[in-house]
Amino acid sequence: MSVPAVMFLESVRPLNFVGSQAVVFFKPILSRFFTKVEYDKLVTMLEKREIIDLLIKEIEQRVT
Repeated sequence: MSVPAVMFLESVRPLNFVGSQAVVFFKPILSRFFTKVEYDKLVTMLEKREIIDLLIKEIEQRVT
């Protein structure tokens, strides 16, 4: 399952920042599902472009 996960992350890499802005746009809806702290962590995480690389490295380390 690691190969499909890595392929998916590689394919959505360019949309990382767009995704973070979508989360900000949908804040009124998402605030019902997340606490303020969780929501802020999610937005901060998605805004960082290097997070995809970190996730891929973590997946590859757990496989080996």
